[in-house]
Amino acid sequence: MQQLEVEYFDEYKAVDNICRDMLSADQGVSEYIRQMEDIESYACRQVKGWYEKYKMLKHLRWIRNQIAHGEQQAEITPDDLAEIKNFHGQLLNVKDPLSIALHSQNKSLKQSSSVASNYDHTRHESNEDEGEEVTIVGVIIALLIVAIIGFVFWHII
Repeated sequence: MQQLEVEYFDEYKAVDNICRDMLSADQGVSEYIRQMEDIESYACRQVKGWYEKYKMLKHLRWIRNQIAHGEQQAEITPDDLAEIKNFHGQLLNVKDPLSIALHSQNKSLKQSSSVASNYDHTRHESNEDEGEEVTIVGVIIALLIVAIIGFVFWHII
């Protein structure tokens, strides 16, 4: 193996291990790619260049497989090594595409549940206000009835 291939392979193994730990999976980068395929379209739209990053990861995995299986001379360039190193840094800083998309998705879910919660809370407060109005009207009506009955009995006696 050439020096570039060795360096690439070592970097890929580190990335693969991070992905395994992060995703609790047996296959790191392959599982990462699978989860990218399964993510909701809204979440992936929040990541600039989502599809390009997805294709890049598939390409990086393909290069790794070429090196690992030694089928032929690996078609690796210094740019490929730079890409895997960049992705490694993104993973370490939680700035990778999947993390950003999942964060965006969770934020969206929290906001929608917060809106629903605020709606329920507003409805509950509104019902309490209506209950207070009904109670006040009921007391006024009861006092009027008592006054009328008292007035009628007073005139009879």
